[in-house]
Amino acid sequence: MSAYPSAMPPLIGLIVNVLAIVLSLTAVVGFIDCLRQPKQGFELINRLSKPIWLVILGVSAVAIYLQPIGLLGMAGIVGVALYFADVRPKLRALTRR
Repeated sequence: MSAYPSAMPPLIGLIVNVLAIVLSLTAVVGFIDCLRQPKQGFELINRLSKPIWLVILGVSAVAIYLQPIGLLGMAGIVGVALYFADVRPKLRALTRR
């Protein structure tokens, strides 16, 4: 047993690390999906431009991996969730026509 108490119990730390990796990979998948979408699609659905979404998703992937419980990590999770819940379905519906 160490002389210094850890900030988190080992099981909680493991869960946080696994969630950080999974959420970071989700952000990377969103980044790759965003790269594959046509630039005009973002303009047609009246959302932020493609470069802005690429920055949001790229920064989110790094922030979530480095600080999943911190403010930037939480903001990154929200950004990734917005992309997958709002932007991506509209882009996919647009390209299916």
